[in-house]
Amino acid sequence: MIKQIVSLVVIISLCIPLPVMAEKGSDSIEKNSVVAFDDINKENYAYEAICYLYDKGIINGKSEKLFFPDDSLKREEFAKIVVNAFRLSGASKKSFTDAVKGEWYEGYISKAEAAGLMQGVSETEFGIGYNISRQDLAVVIKRLLDNMEVKLNGENIAPFADSETIAPYAKEAVTALCANGIMHPREDNLFLPNEKASRSEAAFAVYSALKQKNEYYASLGRMA
Repeated sequence: MIKQIVSLVVIISLCIPLPVMAEKGSDSIEKNSVVAFDDINKENYAYEAICYLYDKGIINGKSEKLFFPDDSLKREEFAKIVVNAFRLSGASKKSFTDAVKGEWYEGYISKAEAAGLMQGVSETEFGIGYNISRQDLAVVIKRLLDNMEVKLNGENIAPFADSETIAPYAKEAVTALCANGIMHPREDNLFLPNEKASRSEAAFAVYSALKQKNEYYASLGRMA
């Protein structure tokens, strides 16, 4: 009798489907993550992005329980996010006078510069401690997608109410990213190019760019 019960338990256990675990290091975009920040909820448009990037170890909160989604983002902080999200390698031979050797950001800004994504704010300074603007965030993301030969096919969008304030070097990037839903204008159809990019906006843009890359590569039958 005991043997029959044991056999029945084994058979039942074998019939229960096991949860499918994502391959470690996979670029697949999961949508069922839960993030442990008290100031982020599912009503935040960037919730899914923050969950994914946090789960992958690409972004962190400012404290154990707080993400501070509306805070600004330093240029070196954004370099770290981009390098980690897209697994960039390489190193720049250029040195910046405001970048302290041995600081946490040294390798990240070197890789971002080597990839042609971020230059300095001048010939000699990277801009350590400077907040990254919305238009510069758009430029970096567009360069990333161009480097990976990802074609953006969004529909044309109406001009922003403040289109004339977007710098010439950033107009193409801003238009392309907004047409493809990677970035959005703020209130009253204003892009506000010189405003500081928020941590939520940066997370959403990076996550959306990753999705664009994966979807485009999948359409070509390529591995992401």
